[in-house]
Amino acid sequence: MENHRISGLALAITKGDRVVHVRGYGAAREGEPVTGRTQFRLASLSKSFTALAVLQLVEAKRVDLDMPVSRYLPEFTLAAPALAMQITVRQLLNQTSGLADIGFVDGLTGQQNTLADRISSLRAARPVDLPGVVFHYFDPNYQVLARLVEVVSGQPFDAHLQAHIFTPLAMRDSVSSLTSGGAAERANHLAQGHIVVYGVPLAVPELSGFLGGSGGVVSTAADMARYLI
Repeated sequence: MENHRISGLALAITKGDRVVHVRGYGAAREGEPVTGRTQFRLASLSKSFTALAVLQLVEAKRVDLDMPVSRYLPEFTLAAPALAMQITVRQLLNQTSGLADIGFVDGLTGQQNTLADRISSLRAARPVDLPGVVFHYFDPNYQVLARLVEVVSGQPFDAHLQAHIFTPLAMRDSVSSLTSGGAAERANHLAQGHIVVYGVPLAVPELSGFLGGSGGVVSTAADMARYLI
């Protein structure tokens, strides 16, 4: 922490099916120490929760990994409709949909509030490769998957994660939100985020953005230890 000027962190250690150590170090924000229950934004680690939710539906025989996602989301289309009909659930999970940031300017500049809005916005997305051929890390792949979870389960995505992952695993301090602002509103013990400027961490608020399915989970070291087990 001293070498990298990290103001606060939390650590959890597991062994087998036991949490053997949880501890916080430094400050979560001014006047508040980090503990095992301090909440942190998980950023793209959130994608693992989306993938788990999809695979739970696969195990329940409600989703087929190798079916086109359009079977579950008929409104899903792209600037190349014929290619959109070929993209499977598995290819979205594996980031091999053929979509990439370079073919979707709205992914960087647009602002959605719902997963349904994200599906609509993808009508402007231009595939850069054929589905299943090349890996491109693309956040909207997981936003489409989150919408798939909503439609197949009949539950809002955040509520679905709560009911089927957080509550069963006793992840009491974990929440999910579709937007960065919503996450801050729902997390009562959220650590202050930082950016590094010339090697010095600078406390700044999170930029606004749409995170549903791709980056909207907030959790703690204690909760993530249970998830890891």
